Amino acid sequence: MSTIGKIFLVLNLVLAGAFVGYASLSVGRAAELKKQNADAIARLQAEKDKLDKDLAEALASANTERTTKDEVTSQRNNLQAEKTRLEQDLDRAREENARNGGTLKTLTESVAEFSGKLEKIAQEKDQALAAKESAALKAQEADQRAQAAELAQREAEESKTRADRDIADLSKALASSKKDVSALQVKYDSLKRFTGVAESDITSQNPIDAVVAHADYSSGVGLIQLNRGKDDGVAQGYVFDVWQGSTYKGQVKIDMVYKNSCAGTVQHAKAGVQITAGDSASTHL
Repeated sequence: MSTIGKIFLVLNLVLAGAFVGYASLSVGRAAELKKQNADAIARLQAEKDKLDKDLAEALASANTERTTKDEVTSQRNNLQAEKTRLEQDLDRAREENARNGGTLKTLTESVAEFSGKLEKIAQEKDQALAAKESAALKAQEADQRAQAAELAQREAEESKTRADRDIADLSKALASSKKDVSALQVKYDSLKRFTGVAESDITSQNPIDAVVAHADYSSGVGLIQLNRGKDDGVAQGYVFDVWQGSTYKGQVKIDMVYKNSCAGTVQHAKAGVQITAGDSASTHL
């Protein structure tokens, strides 16, 4: 075999090996395949250029070596066929590279879309957690308000119980002292008749201002509790004038005195007017 024949044989083997290597690498990942296809295209293009150069050299050699014309012509035809095959392989490789590029683009877009969905899910999760924490805080505040209301109700019930007890004591004291009041009234009337001096003129009262804490007319007699007691200088028999704003309501005579409060009955009330909690009271006007 001539030197040119050997050269073409080696070239055929190199090209065949390159093609086999290219085909084996085409099963890799899309991104790697794209790079491999690009490398293979470059190699094939280089080989094609080399073959074109060798073909040109072979043709030049054929002009000078007439004796090998037929062999060179045959080898030239083979090289031309190999060139055509390589060009076809190159076109197929380019098409495959384009398809792989489209697949890679689709995968990239899918990953981006999936990432967007994950981010949206994370945001919705954060919003749900925030709403849950807000609801828990509101529930806790509602429980605290309910506990405060329950405590206030218990305190109100206890206050009412104490007030009812005081009223009961006042009722008992009233029942027990009515006889004394009647006797005192007789003495007072007799005193006024014989001396012409009113009781208020001979009874010294400390100047004390108070507020009506509780009023009860359920027994038919106005039972009034004031927020001043023995510590404030109140004594049994004191008379408080009661009013609300500019409206005068009447007098309360003290029958029972406690440490910080006192209680008595309504005296000389204004017709159609009842004393109520919150009214002002004083031993002097």
